[in-house]
Amino acid sequence: MFANTSELVHISKSSKDDQATTVDIEAIMDNISIVLYTLTVVLGITGNSVVIWVAGFRLKPKVTNVWLVNLAIADLIFCFTRVFSLIKKLFFDHWPFGVFLCKFNGFFKYGNMFCSVFLLAVISLDRVLCVWQPVLSKRRRTLWAARVVAVCVWTIAIAFSTPYFVYRQVYPGKNNLSKCSLEVKEATVGDNKTKLALYSIRFMCGFILPFTVILICYILTGVGI
Repeated sequence: MFANTSELVHISKSSKDDQATTVDIEAIMDNISIVLYTLTVVLGITGNSVVIWVAGFRLKPKVTNVWLVNLAIADLIFCFTRVFSLIKKLFFDHWPFGVFLCKFNGFFKYGNMFCSVFLLAVISLDRVLCVWQPVLSKRRRTLWAARVVAVCVWTIAIAFSTPYFVYRQVYPGKNNLSKCSLEVKEATVGDNKTKLALYSIRFMCGFILPFTVILICYILTGVGI
């Protein structure tokens, strides 16, 4: 009888220790997230604002500055969206900002991602053309052309991020607390085709294709130099 009692006490203590460890890990991760979000918001907003001011208004207009300004604008928008995530981490254990800001936050987060990687791919193409086709590049590489390309990049990025505005919802999550995430209502229960398609497009168009273009361009640039 005493052996069984001591065994139950041991199991109870082990269970409490496991719960304490889980809570400690979650608390540590939350604190790390708060620090990272704070650094992103403070340094990102300050740094990108300076880049936009200097490259956009103080320096002589150049094609390179067009790329820099648009990259900085995309990153600045992303930093502003992280303010909501930071406030949530600091003061709430649920999403308190409603459906519209949930959609808005996701839309601009992924819009920044697509715009940034597409612009980096365009910059890589621009460099490889300057190396391999200097005469053609000098003739066609104008401010007007760069601005048109930048507008096209933003348009494509907005198109790719629109589904995240449409499908992002606030719904009950863990412990019945409101959660802001991708929520796709399929015709058939358990069918995840739409969500899988969105994730696949994001992975292919937001990583694989731009990375491949950038890699090939840098290899060609290195060979050309």
